[in-house]
Amino acid sequence: MTSDLDLTNVPRFLAHLEPRDAEAAALARALLDAGHPVVEFWGPEQMDVWRLKIRSGEAVVRFGIERGFSDGVAVARDTESITYDDFIPAGLVIFAWARALAVPFTMTDLEPGKVPLLPHGLWAIRWAGAGHLGTVERVYGAWWGSHWMKTIPGPRPRVDEAARRALIAEGLAAMEAAVKSS
Repeated sequence: MTSDLDLTNVPRFLAHLEPRDAEAAALARALLDAGHPVVEFWGPEQMDVWRLKIRSGEAVVRFGIERGFSDGVAVARDTESITYDDFIPAGLVIFAWARALAVPFTMTDLEPGKVPLLPHGLWAIRWAGAGHLGTVERVYGAWWGSHWMKTIPGPRPRVDEAARRALIAEGLAAMEAAVKSS
């Protein structure tokens, strides 16, 4: 932990995050309670902007609020030049962890923001930070490269339900293959 960080407002941030994203607030508390150090914290800034980053091994976990909305939870490799674009949605970290360790877990679409952070988030993040970020990065590449995701930033393709399910199944299969290629 950097000694010049002012952590006085961390409890205030977590209390502010709780009604916006209860799972993110609970996960941040779990990481802090487990002794993971804060590497960056600031806020509130103009337009209700906050940022909290916590280290877990080789990983940094980002929590934030902007304009009163949760940024969700994302994980990145801890480097000197880490940028916003380096962060991977925590739902994909949980997916990678569950598939790598054969933990029962179901993901029914390709929206990592819909993946529940509890009860597995703490364990998945610790696993990723303990030398498995390469697996997470491969899963992220497969997710981003899926036919379903290639429509971003445009509108999702209008397909019938069977075709939609096939596109999602194809993306999930590519993500599972990325885990197995470890």
